[in-house]
Order: sequence, then C-alpha cells, then structure tokens
Amino acid sequence: MLIMSHREINEHVDSGQMYWAKQTRFPSGAVEMSVTKIPEARLRWLNNELPRKKWKVELTAEEKRERSLRAAVARARQKIRYTIKTLGADHMVTLTFRENLEDIELVKKYWQEFVRLVRVKYPEWQFVAVPEKQDRGAWHLHVAVKGFQDVKYLRKRWYKALGGTGNEVGEDTPGQIDLSGPKNRWRQQGTHGLTWNANKLGAYMTKYIHKTFDESVKHAKRYWASRGIKIEQYRYWLAAGSFTEAVIETYERIEFMGNYGLDVRIRPDDGIIWLSAAYREIEDCPF
Repeated sequence: MLIMSHREINEHVDSGQMYWAKQTRFPSGAVEMSVTKIPEARLRWLNNELPRKKWKVELTAEEKRERSLRAAVARARQKIRYTIKTLGADHMVTLTFRENLEDIELVKKYWQEFVRLVRVKYPEWQFVAVPEKQDRGAWHLHVAVKGFQDVKYLRKRWYKALGGTGNEVGEDTPGQIDLSGPKNRWRQQGTHGLTWNANKLGAYMTKYIHKTFDESVKHAKRYWASRGIKIEQYRYWLAAGSFTEAVIETYERIEFMGNYGLDVRIRPDDGIIWLSAAYREIEDCPF
C-alpha cells in the first residue's frame, strides 16, 4: 500500500488528482490498465489524518460476507487471467474423473502427482490449472497451456496419477483427458484448429470460478500455476483531475506504448476505467 507524505496528500487533494492506475504488461506486448478514483477521505485516512470510521461505511455481518466474497472472486479471476496472458496460453486441456469426486484435497493430490509424472519427460511444462465444480458436486480441471501438447503421453500420465497403469481403455479408464478447442468466438483472429486467444481463454476458465467459493473449499486455493510465471505490473498516479481527463490520459498512455484494438469498460459513477489492448506489430502500422 502506498503511503504519501502530508504534502503529497494535500497536493493530490487540492489539485483533484485522485486517480490511481495499475498497468499490466504481457510478453506478447498486450497491456491492461485499470484506473480507480480514490475518495478524498480515504487519501487522508491513508495518511492518518482521518480515523477509519470517518470514511468507512458500516456494514452488517451478511453484507461484509457478501462483499468479501465478491472481492475474493474478482481477485481470483484477475490473477488467473493475468497469469494465463503472461504464459501466452493458447490450448486448454480438460481433466476429468470417472468417479464422482467431491473432495478438493484429493483433486489437488492427484493433480500434483500428474504434474510430477508429466515433468519426467517435459521438465519445463508450464500451466495454469483451475478446478471447476459441477452442479452434481463433482470436480474436474481446466488447464491452460502453451503450444503443442503430447496428448497421448498426458493421458497415460493422468491414468497413472489416478492409480491406474496408464494403458486402460474404455470403461476401465479411471478418468479422461481432452484437448479442448475453442468455439469461433473464442479463437484467435486469423487462426484455425485448436488455437485459443489467451485473453478469451482466461475469461472462459474463470467464468464459473464463483462455484468454488463455498464453505466446503473455504481455505482451498482456487487455481494452481507453474512457478516462474512473473506478472509485470506498475502502479502510479494519473495527472487527471476529472473522470473525463482520466479516460483520455489512460487511452493516450496505451496508444503511446504502441497498442491498439481496445476493449474498454467504464463506470463513471464509481470512477472506474478498464482498458485492454493488443500490441501493434510493425507491419500493422498505418504509416
């Protein structure tokens, strides 16, 4: 959390500069920017000029629980999306169990053994795995990966992780593994076959993540990712003194970095701006 001096707080408040930006840059050159307006009272509280009760809204226990749940879901979705885009994932593998497995800790155990077995042959294998709970209570796993996947090898390793020999067929298989292709609206522009757009893949894999936020998995991690996938982020204040100026400044920053194809979401009432853009290749430059 950023703590500013009295002078810096007063300068921001007096000038109306209360827009805080988070910029996330991905290896592909794509970028996301989220901008939030910070209330004057919160700025002064950060600098210990106001007690918490002067700006913090009092909530009931139920309201606190619901707000905490919404915030947890939002954080998980964002982190998964950032990690998938940083990895540059373009394929999705789905792992299922033949039995109606409802124990998330057992799912985690099988998954860890599967990763260990896969890395015997592919030590650099990277992934972002998200468990999904079906309506009937059973779990399965969606796994975002990058590039060609040796599906036959992965399937044998999955069978072995589940306690099999790796050579089971038909009804004797302990589970299944499939390389899931995107629908047309999820596919990367200009591609064919099973290639996903990383941004769309992230959205697809987090679509139902709220199902994992129940009492049965209260303390369980909502996703698993390879080590070494480092997300590049920067945080700073905008010079903008109004919401309109903040929108313009955010757009100009993205354009200056050479990005295009904006996906924009704006909530003026909340002072929230979110922009996502792809990187403009040199041959795409119009001049």
